[in-house]
Amino acid sequence: MRNTVAATQRKIDAGLRGLNISGLEQIQSASAEDAVAIYTFIDGQTVCSMSDTDIESISDSQMTAFFEVVDMAVEMGIQFDPWNQDGSNVMYSADTGFTLIDYFVDYTRTTKEENRLNGYRALGSQAINLARIFGTENYDFQMEWSRIEDF
Repeated sequence: MRNTVAATQRKIDAGLRGLNISGLEQIQSASAEDAVAIYTFIDGQTVCSMSDTDIESISDSQMTAFFEVVDMAVEMGIQFDPWNQDGSNVMYSADTGFTLIDYFVDYTRTTKEENRLNGYRALGSQAINLARIFGTENYDFQMEWSRIEDF
């Protein structure tokens, strides 16, 4: 039970850091002792399950907001999963834009730049489709979309 309590406490710590940051999943209630953390329901679908038509519906302001949320979260000490970069940790709704889920407190001491790239790479292979739509000149410095092997 000790590991479960510690893992839940880390999830709570991350949720508190991300509290009230639009574009990050929001913690509602939690108990480390009971190993429970409850987050707000997120409307939409995972980025990895989006069709080409869905991807084309993303607005430039939503795309820009995604990068801003990642940047803000990194500055707050939030870390994004370097192992799960297939688009399943990013939700998208046409009404609310992108919401990043399953983030945690940066206990691994990655550099901000490494962590920022992990956040950007959370888009998974859909990043390539987004680059085609929005053009790499707008986001290349952030996503390194010219380096397809990064995804």
